[in-house]
Amino acid sequence: RWLAGHVLIAGGGTTAALLVAGLAGGLSYGAVSGRWADGIADVTAAAAVQVPAALALGGFVVAVFGLLPRWAGPITWFALACALVMGQLGSLFELPQWLLNVSPYTHVPLVPAEPFEATPVLWLMAAAFALGGLGFAAFRRRDLAIGA
Repeated sequence: RWLAGHVLIAGGGTTAALLVAGLAGGLSYGAVSGRWADGIADVTAAAAVQVPAALALGGFVVAVFGLLPRWAGPITWFALACALVMGQLGSLFELPQWLLNVSPYTHVPLVPAEPFEATPVLWLMAAAFALGGLGFAAFRRRDLAIGA
């Protein structure tokens, strides 16, 4: 229950933060452009489509925490840094595509510039649940003391 509570708070908080940021961005766009409906819908959709990638990274964190608890901090911070740097600067540094594909954010559809495609989103959600499940299974096997 302890791990589940933390994972639910982190996943729910991440989802809420992305949706609120998208809504705020959409409102800002609407205020500047006068295209309220399009702005709110497009920018919120662009933020919402990032949720599966963030949850996949979260699933990786849970898996590492369950399997390698002593190394969870450094490994997961390194993974986050790599995913963000590759996503933001990978093409600038002309990194090879196979390396860019390591980041879950590379697979997210570029909504609203491109049409929404469900396949990568579903794969990212499957990865999030599979990695999270692996982490929960490994965590249950750990020898933890219960008490004060």
